[in-house]
Amino acid sequence: MGTVLTQLFPVKIRYSAIALSANLAGVVAGFMPALAATILVATGGGSTGPAILLFVIAVISLVSSIIARIMIRRDDAQGVDQISGDLLNRK
Repeated sequence: MGTVLTQLFPVKIRYSAIALSANLAGVVAGFMPALAATILVATGGGSTGPAILLFVIAVISLVSSIIARIMIRRDDAQGVDQISGDLLNRK
Protein backbone atom coordinates (compact mmCIF):
# COMPACT_ATOMS: atom_id res chain seq x y z
CA MET A 1 0.00 0.00 0.00
CA GLY A 2 2.84 2.36 0.75
CA THR A 3 4.18 2.19 -2.79
CA VAL A 4 0.77 2.69 -4.37
CA LEU A 5 -0.07 5.66 -2.16
CA THR A 6 3.27 7.37 -2.79
CA GLN A 7 2.75 7.01 -6.54
CA LEU A 8 -0.74 8.53 -6.36
CA PHE A 9 0.26 11.81 -4.72
CA PRO A 10 2.94 14.40 -5.61
CA VAL A 11 5.53 15.30 -2.99
CA LYS A 12 3.93 18.65 -2.15
CA ILE A 13 0.83 16.98 -0.68
CA ARG A 14 1.98 13.38 -0.23
CA TYR A 15 2.37 13.30 3.56
CA SER A 16 -0.96 15.04 4.19
CA ALA A 17 -2.81 13.00 1.57
CA ILE A 18 -1.54 9.66 2.89
CA ALA A 19 -2.28 10.69 6.49
CA LEU A 20 -5.80 11.79 5.55
CA SER A 21 -6.36 8.57 3.60
CA ALA A 22 -5.20 6.41 6.51
CA ASN A 23 -7.32 8.26 9.04
CA LEU A 24 -10.46 8.17 6.91
CA ALA A 25 -9.94 4.45 6.31
CA GLY A 26 -9.67 3.98 10.07
CA VAL A 27 -12.93 5.82 10.68
CA VAL A 28 -14.78 3.79 8.05
CA ALA A 29 -13.26 0.50 9.24
CA GLY A 30 -14.16 1.33 12.83
CA PHE A 31 -17.87 1.30 11.97
CA MET A 32 -17.78 -2.02 10.12
CA PRO A 33 -18.19 -4.30 13.18
CA ALA A 34 -21.22 -2.30 14.31
CA LEU A 35 -22.65 -2.36 10.81
CA ALA A 36 -22.05 -6.12 10.52
CA ALA A 37 -23.75 -6.70 13.90
CA THR A 38 -26.71 -4.55 12.86
CA ILE A 39 -27.05 -6.46 9.59
CA LEU A 40 -26.74 -9.76 11.49
CA VAL A 41 -29.60 -8.80 13.82
CA ALA A 42 -31.69 -7.43 10.93
CA THR A 43 -31.35 -10.69 8.99
CA GLY A 44 -32.41 -12.78 11.96
CA GLY A 45 -28.96 -14.12 12.81
CA GLY A 46 -28.23 -15.50 9.37
CA SER A 47 -24.74 -15.17 8.00
CA THR A 48 -25.90 -14.02 4.57
CA GLY A 49 -26.06 -10.32 5.50
CA PRO A 50 -22.54 -10.03 6.92
CA ALA A 51 -21.22 -12.15 4.03
CA ILE A 52 -22.75 -9.70 1.54
CA LEU A 53 -21.17 -6.82 3.49
CA LEU A 54 -17.77 -8.51 3.24
CA PHE A 55 -18.32 -9.08 -0.48
CA VAL A 56 -19.20 -5.39 -0.99
CA ILE A 57 -16.04 -4.34 0.86
CA ALA A 58 -13.99 -6.68 -1.34
CA VAL A 59 -15.55 -5.26 -4.52
CA ILE A 60 -14.86 -1.69 -3.37
CA SER A 61 -11.24 -2.65 -2.68
CA LEU A 62 -10.89 -4.29 -6.09
CA VAL A 63 -12.38 -1.33 -7.97
CA SER A 64 -10.23 1.10 -5.98
CA SER A 65 -7.09 -0.87 -6.81
CA ILE A 66 -7.96 -0.90 -10.51
CA ILE A 67 -8.62 2.85 -10.52
CA ALA A 68 -5.35 3.52 -8.68
CA ARG A 69 -3.42 1.45 -11.21
CA ILE A 70 -5.08 3.30 -14.11
CA MET A 71 -4.15 6.64 -12.55
CA ILE A 72 -0.53 5.58 -12.04
CA ARG A 73 -0.26 4.33 -15.62
CA ARG A 74 -1.84 7.55 -16.93
CA ASP A 75 0.74 9.62 -15.06
CA ASP A 76 3.53 7.42 -16.45
CA ALA A 77 2.18 7.83 -20.00
CA GLN A 78 1.90 11.61 -19.59
CA GLY A 79 5.45 11.79 -18.24
CA VAL A 80 4.57 12.99 -14.75
CA ASP A 81 7.54 12.79 -12.38
CA GLN A 82 6.66 10.51 -9.45
CA ILE A 83 8.87 12.54 -7.10
CA SER A 84 7.67 16.09 -7.72
CA GLY A 85 4.40 15.52 -9.57
CA ASP A 86 5.57 17.87 -12.33
CA LEU A 87 5.60 17.10 -16.02
CA LEU A 88 8.97 15.91 -17.24
CA ASN A 89 10.86 17.62 -20.07
CA ARG A 90 9.06 20.95 -19.88
CA LYS A 91 10.18 23.59 -22.34
